[in-house]
Amino acid sequence: MRRARSSTRATSAPSANAYDKIKRLLEKHGATLAYVAKMVSYLTDVRYQPDYGKCRVEAFGNNPLPAHTLLTISQLAWPGMIVEIDVTAVVSK
Repeated sequence: MRRARSSTRATSAPSANAYDKIKRLLEKHGATLAYVAKMVSYLTDVRYQPDYGKCRVEAFGNNPLPAHTLLTISQLAWPGMIVEIDVTAVVSK
């Protein structure tokens, strides 16, 4: 029986990188993850969900988790991408 590759290696780094980019973009607008109202996450393999979920909880820390939809899809925009996160934040001017 062939064993599936560990999803920890596959999803932890890309997920952490994605959340880092989101945090930096929010900071440019004077916001944090606490301003996020809704998220849609796309994974290319449902087996990545447990590790992605841990990364999501770690990224938000003490902030409440926003409304969230998780979709498993066959592929993303670029070959090799395994996670994409669409975030809607509410920030006053």
